[in-house]
Amino acid sequence: MQFARNTMDEFRRIVGTRQVRFGTNATIMTIAFLAILVLINILATRNHVRWDLTAEGAFSLTPESIQIIQDLDQPITITGFFAQRDRAAQDELDSRLREYAARSDRISYRFIDPDVNPIAARDYNITSYGTVVVESGERRQQLTRTDEQAITGALLTVTQETPTTIYFLTGHEERSLEDSDRAGYSEVRRLLEEDNFQVEPLSLVITDTIPLENSVLVVADPQTAFQPRTEQAIADYLAQGGRMLLLSDPLHPPPLPDLLAQAGLAWNEDLLIDQQSELGNPLAPVVIEYPFHTITRDVNGPTVFFKTRTLTQVGETPEGLTVQPLVQSTANSQSVTDFGNGEVRPQPDDPRGPLTFGYSVEGTLQADQSDNDEAPDSDIADNARARLVVIGNAEFASNDYLRLPGIANRTLFRSVMAWLSAQEDQFILPPRSDPVDRSLFLTDGQSRFVFYASTFGLPLLVILAGVWVRWQRR
Repeated sequence: MQFARNTMDEFRRIVGTRQVRFGTNATIMTIAFLAILVLINILATRNHVRWDLTAEGAFSLTPESIQIIQDLDQPITITGFFAQRDRAAQDELDSRLREYAARSDRISYRFIDPDVNPIAARDYNITSYGTVVVESGERRQQLTRTDEQAITGALLTVTQETPTTIYFLTGHEERSLEDSDRAGYSEVRRLLEEDNFQVEPLSLVITDTIPLENSVLVVADPQTAFQPRTEQAIADYLAQGGRMLLLSDPLHPPPLPDLLAQAGLAWNEDLLIDQQSELGNPLAPVVIEYPFHTITRDVNGPTVFFKTRTLTQVGETPEGLTVQPLVQSTANSQSVTDFGNGEVRPQPDDPRGPLTFGYSVEGTLQADQSDNDEAPDSDIADNARARLVVIGNAEFASNDYLRLPGIANRTLFRSVMAWLSAQEDQFILPPRSDPVDRSLFLTDGQSRFVFYASTFGLPLLVILAGVWVRWQRR
């Protein structure tokens, strides 16, 4: 008994010492601190919060994007193809995609270096660094822009139930989607199907109606004249808000001149040559600089156009239409009006570059109803906004040039079709304020003050604070 009593007294003495009390308190506080950290981590995982500290909210998603993300009902995978030298662009995209992934567990993303994994790049048909692929199931959408507008628009594209159908007009010796030769358009079909478009031939001999909903009509270099009923069907389609790509080479009759006249445009009977073409072929002008346009903002390389005719704006732009130049030749180019039988004969008075051979048209196009008993609904026609792209060249989208490495013909064609199908309008981003310029310019005296204050002043303050604390404890 005495031994037990002595042991308890000794235990109380030891426990009651200052060192043990402080040690016990420290241990309890450490355990409590670690428990709090674990709890905070669990809460942070379940309730993800990120702060965008940029002045203009560059990485914050708009309420419109958030709603679209939260409404997703199928998995989305976003794959970015960036090389090692593109690390800065990849990091910026990573910050943006974290916001998307944090809003929905249906969104995942990854990055692949095409130089390290060329097989994956080939499987996704990647032709340039910085390309982003958004996919859901069998649907894929390639992006060259990585802003919120492009990414959210791609989410809508790969999840939409009714894809856009691209109709290629047939019956007038147009370029064929089945032709795999150099001048054929089989590569066009493949590109469009990669971008989730349905591609169908359309003969207006069988029907006079062009499907309006989710459609784009392509008239690719017809070599024979249209019947009046065909021209009327196309005019009615555009009057109701249709979308059309019209291509024509200089060696064939200019198609739909009356329709172009309604847009204030006219074909020229000429052949564009450039004696200083980068390809060494005067008949293949190379375009390096582009007028500002939604279509060409993503075209960062040269495009080649073999055998090209120019267009001219006639008079003032008709009311209700927006007509913009799309592609132009260089100042070294020339429009030749005397050509044929394999000979090109430039004349001193032939117009010289830069010359425009591609335009975009957007707005209300009124169809001529004088010979049409079945006119489109007037209310629809008055409110419909058509989109039309006219280019005096069809060869740029041929198999030969779409497969040619080092040029941006593929990008240009894809951008044209994206604009015509109004994919960028599926998601309209509210305007953001412009980035604030926070540049600060210091005088020589201010620069010296900052240097000495940070190099010597701050360490000296820390030393003085330590001396003062030590003095107070004494």
